[in-house]
Amino acid sequence: MAGQPGYPEGGGEQSLQVAIAHLEVLLAAIASFDGKSMFLSGINAAVLSAQIGIIATGARDETLAVAVVGIAISSLAVLSGLWSLWSATTTQFPSPESLIAFKNGRMIGNDELAWAYLAAIGISSSEAEDVLARKIQRLRRLLALTGLSLALAIAAALPAAF
Repeated sequence: MAGQPGYPEGGGEQSLQVAIAHLEVLLAAIASFDGKSMFLSGINAAVLSAQIGIIATGARDETLAVAVVGIAISSLAVLSGLWSLWSATTTQFPSPESLIAFKNGRMIGNDELAWAYLAAIGISSSEAEDVLARKIQRLRRLLALTGLSLALAIAAALPAAF
């Protein structure tokens, strides 16, 4: 049987296993960044609640100003964290559309099928890398906002404690 045009002879199954491992690592990294974003969003929600409590207890002018700015930053951080958790669409392997070339019912070998799946995984990996790059940028922003939010919460709470 002649090889499918565009696919080299042999090595498909070994290449497929490497590609699957690569895609699994990318998807695990995306899930890891989602977990970190969820944790930081929870911290910011707690800080937001604390700052509202500081204002509710009748904070003085300078403490009130810091707490109001802190509420704004914490709110922005919570919204940023939730935005980073918004699901991004990535093509999952294997998709039936990726094998449309084989719809005519002819028998294909394992190697040809492996190369076809490898092409589908290539598309999925590319999409997953783009999602991961966006999640990294969003997590960096969230980390900066969380640090600022915590600093403002501490600055607002210290005068109220004394």
